[in-house]
Amino acid sequence: MPLADMTHSTDAQNSDSHNCPELDLVSTMMLTVMDSVSDGIFVLKPASKGEFLITAANRTLAGFMQRGLNGKLLSDVLAPEEYRRIQAVLRMVGRQCQSRCFKTEVTIAGHQHQIRLRLEPQCSNGKSQAYVGIVKVMTKTVKMQQENRDLRNRFAASFEHAPYGVSFLQPCHKPVMVNRALARTLNRPVQSLKEQSFESLIHPDDREMFKQALRKVFTGERTYDGIEIRLLCGDGGFVWVAMSLSLTHYGRDDMRYVIMQTLDITSRKENEAELMRLATQDHLTGANNRLVFDRKLRDAISNAQRYNRKGAVLFVDMDHFKQVNDTFGHKVGDAVLKATVNVVSGILRQTDTFARIGGGEFAAILEETDEAKAEIKAQEGREAIAGLKVPVKDQWLDVRASIGVQVFDGADADLTADDIITEADQAMYRQKFASKERAAV
Repeated sequence: MPLADMTHSTDAQNSDSHNCPELDLVSTMMLTVMDSVSDGIFVLKPASKGEFLITAANRTLAGFMQRGLNGKLLSDVLAPEEYRRIQAVLRMVGRQCQSRCFKTEVTIAGHQHQIRLRLEPQCSNGKSQAYVGIVKVMTKTVKMQQENRDLRNRFAASFEHAPYGVSFLQPCHKPVMVNRALARTLNRPVQSLKEQSFESLIHPDDREMFKQALRKVFTGERTYDGIEIRLLCGDGGFVWVAMSLSLTHYGRDDMRYVIMQTLDITSRKENEAELMRLATQDHLTGANNRLVFDRKLRDAISNAQRYNRKGAVLFVDMDHFKQVNDTFGHKVGDAVLKATVNVVSGILRQTDTFARIGGGEFAAILEETDEAKAEIKAQEGREAIAGLKVPVKDQWLDVRASIGVQVFDGADADLTADDIITEADQAMYRQKFASKERAAV
C-alpha cells in the first residue's frame, strides 16, 4: 500500500476506519513507525498553482524545522530560494516517476543547515500522485568534518612549525613523519630521514641505549622524558639532544607509533664541558688540577686496599724554576711548564693521572705499579724532561726536573693521601740533593 494513501486528514481516516478496521490499524502503525525513526519523513501532494501540500510529517522533522508542518504548503515553510530548488527537483521526479537523492540547504531560525533529501514519487498510471521525502540532517556531520579538518590543519601547522624536532617512528624504527625542525637540526633533507632507520642517525656510543629505550616504549613498559643523546648530522658532526619518547596508536588498524621529540642542547653540553674543564684542568698547561689529583689519589688508595694492590706517586719539581722566571720572564717559564706536561703525559699510561700541583710542581698517580716499575717510569720522566729545549731569544734553555717516588701498599690499612704526598715530596728533595752532589763532584 502506498504511503500516500495513509496521509489523508483525520476526518477521512476516521471515516475510512469504520469501513476497514484493518486499514486503520495499519495506518496507525505506520504513523507510529514514522515518529520513531531518527530521519525526518514527510508526504507531499500536488496542490493548486503548482504548489505542494505537506499532508504528513513525523515528529523528527517537525522538531528539526521547529514548527508544525501538517497541512502547510511547502512554500510556506521554506525560504523562497530553497523552495525553488526543491520545487524544480519535485517536478523532475514527478515527470520521470523516479526517485532522486540530493544535498541542499535549508534555513531554520536564521541558521543554515545542510540536509540530504531523498524524494520518492508515488506514481499511478505513469503520473505522480504524491511524494515521500526522507530528510537526513548533515549539519552535525559537516560540522564534525570541518572540525576534524581544522584539527588536522592545526596539528600539521604545529608539527611543521614546532621549534623542536618531532618524528613518528614505526616499529621498524623508520620515521613515517619528520618535521622541519628535526631536519634542520640534523642538516639533512626531510625525505632522506624518512628513508632510513633512525638508529643509523644515533651516535655509535649511544646507539644501544637508544635501541633499549625504544624497545621499552614500543612494548608499553615506560616512556622517556629528556634522554641526553647524540645524533649524527649530515655534515659529519653530531648534536646533543634531549629526547622524549612516548607511545601512541593511530589509524583504523590501530598502528603503534613512537612520538619522538628532540630539543637541541648542544650549547648547554658545550658550556657544561667548558665549566668542567675550568673546574678540573690547570688553566695554563691543560693538565689536571690539584682538586682532581686529590680525588684520584683517594680513589687509587681505596682500590689498592680493596684489591690488595700496590701503586705509586711520582712527585715532579722543576729545577731552578724560580730562577728561570726571574731571569727570562714568566712567558718562558710558562713555556717550560707546558712543554713538561706534554713530554711527561707522553710516557704515562691512559689510566695514569698527571696533575699540576702548583708553581713548578707536578705529580703523577700510577695504579697497579710496584716500586721497580715506578722507578723506571720516574727515570723515563727525568730523561724526557732533560731532552727538552725551550727557545729563549737566540739560544736554547736546558730544562731539568727532580722526581721523587713513593709506593703505597693496599695492605696498609692506615694509608692516607697526605702521608703519601709528604713521602713523595721528601723523596723528590732527596733526589734533588743527590743530583746536586753529583753535579758538584
